[in-house]
Amino acid sequence: AELQAHREAAKWRQIR
Repeated sequence: AELQAHREAAKWRQIR
């Protein structure tokens, strides 16, 4: 489930 956090982190950064 670590791969999900790595992809989610990129989504939160784009939201900024």
